[in-house]
This record gives sequence, structure tokens and C-alpha cells, in this order.
Amino acid sequence: GDHWTTVEEPMYPSKHLESFKGKVVLVDCLTLWLTNFMMEEGLFSISNDKDSENMNSPSDSAAVQDASERALAKLQEEFDKLTEPWNCTFVFVTNELGSGTHGPSQATRKFVDAQGWLNQYVAKRAQVVIHMVCGCANVIKEEKDSRRAGGLDVRTPQQKREATMLDHYLSKRSVAMDKKGYFLVKVDREKLVIRVSFHSCIVNDKGEFFDLDGNRLSCCNGKSPDPLKVWECRTAKEATMKILEDWEPAKDLLSVGHAGYLGREVQKAEDALYNGWKFQQD
Repeated sequence: GDHWTTVEEPMYPSKHLESFKGKVVLVDCLTLWLTNFMMEEGLFSISNDKDSENMNSPSDSAAVQDASERALAKLQEEFDKLTEPWNCTFVFVTNELGSGTHGPSQATRKFVDAQGWLNQYVAKRAQVVIHMVCGCANVIKEEKDSRRAGGLDVRTPQQKREATMLDHYLSKRSVAMDKKGYFLVKVDREKLVIRVSFHSCIVNDKGEFFDLDGNRLSCCNGKSPDPLKVWECRTAKEATMKILEDWEPAKDLLSVGHAGYLGREVQKAEDALYNGWKFQQD
């Protein structure tokens, strides 16, 4: 799609790290990447007798082994360099060659072995590993929820009640509204998104609504006008980034208190969305 930028780099994608910052990088695929390193080390140019009755010479076997190990080591080093930055998200596509038939030559068998070792190397460092079969996703490994230390609520019943009472009290405090607008946060369980909308509260003495640029907004049947902006996000972090960081008017519209309020509400919405809880905006 238009949001993707193709970078053709056969061996050393870490050369492009500067342009990867803050982005999702799809590497397709590890098998071809390994092939390029194998070719660089001359694996496929080493003489390999495919006649099963005439086995390869010891010297050929050693050469194949050395070339395979050098290629794998260099690729692992490049992988580590590529994935070192904290501000990039990587998705790697690979193939499970060990599940199929193997060619008779030593070079082919060593390549399949190296592919298996590479897959293990990457999977060990990945947060999520998914095995696709016939278009069906089988989750082999997934990231644990780091927010749940041990998965249990360590508070006593009394502490829970006190925390609930505190939140209830704080929700009733007097808060000054931002003069130009307000946010509504909703949970869409069908689309599995948090929907945040920004509404203008710029009104003249005639009761007419205006947008941020001073243009009058039409109202229908006595209702408030449509929102000026709507975001659909999967997580609270995505919502706050899109609104507070990417939306240009935010810096002039939102007070620190309003931004903090929005962050709390979208986090509540995320918890409600993925835990089946009822959501009600403060």
C-alpha cells in the first residue's frame, strides 16, 4: 500500500537503520536473506556430487560445512545489529524447510540445517512467533502481559475498597473544561477498537457552534454538530500517540490536566475492551 516503503537490501539492512526509526519494518524473508549469505560464502559453487552412490569427498564436506557456518554466523551478527535499536518494530517472515523433503546434496542439507538454526535464533529473541498453516495462525510463542506481576491482584479487600472510594471521590472533583473542545471515548466491541472523538464547544451567544478555524458548524434537529475529528485505535498507547503527538492542534488545545485525563480514560477503555468489562467515561 501507499504507507509502505520498499527497501531492497540483499545482505546488510542495518545500513538503513536511520530510516527505520519509529517504524514497523517487515523483513521478507529470512530464507532468501540466508541464501544471499550462503552464495557470498560460495556454498553453492562447491562441487557436490548428487549421485547417492558416489558420496562427496571429505574435502568437499569440510568446505560445505565451513561455508555454511560462516554464512550463518555473519547473518546472526547482522541480525543482532539490525534489531539492536529500541525504537523499531520488526516482523520477520521465514520458512520451515525442515518440514519438507530434503535434496540429496550436502550443500542443500547444510542449507536446511542452517535455516533451522537461524529460525531458532530469531524465535528465541522474538516476542511473538506465529506458524502459518493454510492461512491459519498457530501461536507458538506470545508475549506475557508485563502489567500483571504474577497475574494476581495483591491488594487486600480493604485496599480495593479504599482505592475504589478514592477514584469515586476524585471523579467528583471540580474540573475546568477546556474552552475549545472535549473528547468522548467509546469502546467498539465489534471492530475491537477504542473510538475517540473530539467535539467543539466553541459557541456564540446565539448558540451556534464553530470549528477551530472559526467556521460555523451546522446542527441537525437541535443536536450538537458532528465531531471535528475521530480516531479508532487498538490500544491506549496508540490513541494517545495519535492525538497528543500526531494531531497538530493538540498542543494549543489541551492543558496538561486534560491530556492526563484523556490518557486515563483511553487506558480504562483498553482494559474494558479486552477484558469484557463495562466502560463508562468519567
